[in-house]
Amino acid sequence: MKVTISNQRCFVKWLVFTIFVSLLILACGRVEKRGEATIEPKDVDSTRLPFYLDEVIASMAEGQIAFNVPDSVVELDQSFTIQLLLDPAKSVGELETMLQASGAAEKYQIKISENMQARLTGNGFEISPITPEEQLISKRETTEWKWEVKAVKSGQQKLYLALSAILKFQGETKVRVIRTFDREMLVRVSLGKRISTFVGKNWQWLWTALVIPVMGWLWKRKSAKKHGRK
Repeated sequence: MKVTISNQRCFVKWLVFTIFVSLLILACGRVEKRGEATIEPKDVDSTRLPFYLDEVIASMAEGQIAFNVPDSVVELDQSFTIQLLLDPAKSVGELETMLQASGAAEKYQIKISENMQARLTGNGFEISPITPEEQLISKRETTEWKWEVKAVKSGQQKLYLALSAILKFQGETKVRVIRTFDREMLVRVSLGKRISTFVGKNWQWLWTALVIPVMGWLWKRKSAKKHGRK
């Protein structure tokens, strides 16, 4: 009987020891897991990342655009309108018929996003946007941009039109230029404009050198006629 009790005690001690060792091993494993470094996206070398931007651009839908091109020769201080239409469903021919601004139409197919930006620039021009430069693109309705343009410098001048996609990339808003267009224009100064500009800048000299002598001559002539009648 004493042997049996002794065996039971040994078994209990062995069981307790086994459980203790198992718990110790399990605890050590958890500590090791907690000590492992977690790699966040910010820790990854950006040069090794796949070209996600290329994938985004490749997955972008296509749309049609049409815009008017002003005459290649304009007068100084002349104003004109540039109109740009974009539609993912309509054909370039349909967009051409919808243009209201004067000038020849140019038509293209480009990559588009849900949010697009159209910007018109040119050092020799005073440009006033009529519509917002950044607009959301509808799948059913045509998106329109308009600018009022005034030629303010004479000589050869250029207008630049840039179309950009507004994209969400790695949680940030980025602008990606899709297509640019440029047109060279000759801004002339008309004879009437030259004369008015010259008079406006030199009116004091003209008054002294021309107007006063002419008025004096007319006065003398008028006086001579009166004396002749007497």
